[in-house]
This record gives sequence, C-alpha cells and structure tokens, in this order.
Amino acid sequence: MVTICHHRQMDFNTYLSESKRSHSDVAKQLGVSTSYISYLRSGRRNPSMKMVARISEITAGVVSFNDWLTASE
Repeated sequence: MVTICHHRQMDFNTYLSESKRSHSDVAKQLGVSTSYISYLRSGRRNPSMKMVARISEITAGVVSFNDWLTASE
C-alpha cells in the first residue's frame, strides 16, 4: 500500500510562520544570512532561480517555484 502525503502550497512568509522554523535555521540550510531571509520576506530582495529551487527543496515543495512567479507579477 502506498500512502501519498499532500502538502498545502503556501508562500515563503506563511511557511516560515506556520512551520515555526527560525530564520537562522532556514538561513543555515540555504547557506545564506538571516538578513537575506528577512529581505526575502519583506520583498526587498528577489531570490535567484537557484535559490528558489533550494527553498522548494528544503520546504519539501510546500513553497514552490510558482509561488515566487506569482508574487512578482
């Protein structure tokens, strides 16, 4: 029997709030500073395509590539 787990899609801010993960934990996993995470959250910085892929990877796809495209439109 195969169990499929469906995760709700959400934006990066919502993910950080709901997952209770600290900025420093996420920054460490992404290899960036906590300031960079704050800049992403506030919209002062836009992530590179490589960073978007990493964010999707560390969030197990909850924050997807499409979330970033929608946010910038």
